[in-house]
Parts: sequence; structure tokens; C-alpha cells
Amino acid sequence: MARRHIQTTIFPIDTRPSVAVGLRLPFNGQGIFGQNYTTQEQIKSNIINYMLTNPGERMFNPTFGAGIRDMLFSSDDDIEAIDNSIKTGLANEFPQVTILSLSVTSSESNAIHITLKYSFNNNSNQITISI
Repeated sequence: MARRHIQTTIFPIDTRPSVAVGLRLPFNGQGIFGQNYTTQEQIKSNIINYMLTNPGERMFNPTFGAGIRDMLFSSDDDIEAIDNSIKTGLANEFPQVTILSLSVTSSESNAIHITLKYSFNNNSNQITISI
């Protein structure tokens, strides 16, 4: 009789609370890097990094980045395209993240405001990021 193997995702780095997983964003101005100690915290920092990066900025990963700065002077008609671009990019780069809601608005001061609500690995915890 063949044994059926069910693949599960386990984050072994979360089992050691005193070992940092990565760097926390945003950096503070005092020259000290904050550290994340759980995968969930690090995913949040990675999403912030993705949103603030333009494609082509990251060495050896030229497609990484949402390219929001290139969209700063977009018209209101382009907001839907920006929304779709962010959703597609996040789905490709972060498959373990489920987007619950995404709000992209622009203002007269050439600013784009993004509010992202997501869950990690279909967990009931909802995390919100505002950029």
C-alpha cells in the first residue's frame, strides 16, 4: 500500500524566538537596524520593500518592485491600472499572501496613497500596510 505524503509549509526559523529572521522596515534614523523575529513580520517588511522598489533597482532580480514612483504623476484614470499592477505583482512575488483589500487613491499634491489589507497563509490575522 502506497503511503500518501501531504506537504505542509513549516517555517523552522519561527521556532527559535531569539534568532532574527530579517531586517525590519522602515529603517530608523539612528543607524540601528530593527530585526524581525517571525516570518509574518518579515513578510510585512518584504511587502513594504516591494512597494517602495522600482523594477530594475534590485540586483539579479530585475522584475522585483511595484514601480509606484513611476506612477506618481498618473491621472485618475490610471488608478485602476495601478491597482491591477500591484495586485498582479504581489500575487507573483508573494504567493503565500492573500489580498483582502487594496485601496489606491491619488491626491492633488501628486501623491499616491496605498492601503493594503492582507492575510498570511490564509491565517485569520489581518495585517494592514499604509504607504
